[in-house]
Amino acid sequence: MFQKLGLLYAVLAFLIWGFFPIVWKSLGVIPTLYIFSYRIAFSFCFLLVINILSKKHPFRYLYTEWSKNYKSLVLSTFLIGCNWYTFLVAVNSGHIRQGSLGYYLNPLLNVLLGFFFLKEKISKLQLYALLFGSFGGGFFLFSYGIIPIYSFILALTFALYALVRRKAKVNGLAGITFETLLTLPLALFFIYKDQFVHSVTHKLNLSLWLLLIVGGALTAIALWLFGEATRRVNLGLLGLMQYLSPTLQFIIAIYLYAEPINTGTFIGFCLIWCALILVSMEQINILRKKIKHGKIAKSA
Repeated sequence: MFQKLGLLYAVLAFLIWGFFPIVWKSLGVIPTLYIFSYRIAFSFCFLLVINILSKKHPFRYLYTEWSKNYKSLVLSTFLIGCNWYTFLVAVNSGHIRQGSLGYYLNPLLNVLLGFFFLKEKISKLQLYALLFGSFGGGFFLFSYGIIPIYSFILALTFALYALVRRKAKVNGLAGITFETLLTLPLALFFIYKDQFVHSVTHKLNLSLWLLLIVGGALTAIALWLFGEATRRVNLGLLGLMQYLSPTLQFIIAIYLYAEPINTGTFIGFCLIWCALILVSMEQINILRKKIKHGKIAKSA
């Protein structure tokens, strides 16, 4: 039951992230910087409520986490902030495909960062996956004629973010609460500019305001769900499930927003999907070994 609940939390988190482009695209009448600022502000409010409801002494708990990990949290704040802003820019400039590609490339970058910074060995399957991923990236360069910059920024910032958070070993809920808190002054500055200088959101109707609030709330809820899932589900299994989000984003880009896809782009995606299949096979092998040695319950 404990692990089944974790699987439910993970699926819900990945579904929210997968459908996020629809939320941000619907808010396209607002400049991206202002969407980012309101997202941070509303996310922090909801995260604060979650902390208060889920902890007996939330402020003492948050202070303890901060005192142990403040250097890493400053760096992770910068990385996740860049990631969120880049994704918003990609979505609202008609490049949802590049956004999905970035999160497809993320597991491959995780392998490389694990090798260089954590001294993790690269298996044969992982090596073949990296080669397929490189060829896929090459086809994207050929088909686009330009570097898919949003994809690379999203993949790199999120992979580095995961590395920093892994080394810090800070609690997930506390970590993202501080990351939104550290970004909050910048967000409030741009909210002030919006309210008293540019007055962009003054023209919004009630439904768009509600969507803006919901976007912030879903950001906090998805992160909380994912944090709870990591406590209940093996990370290897979570790694396999994470492809749900970029797959949904890719489908939304092609079928809902009619973003163009040519032969070279399609071949590039196919090569990257082959790379992800190889990475998934590696994860499945690891999971089987853990099940065999009794480290994971077979009923999961």
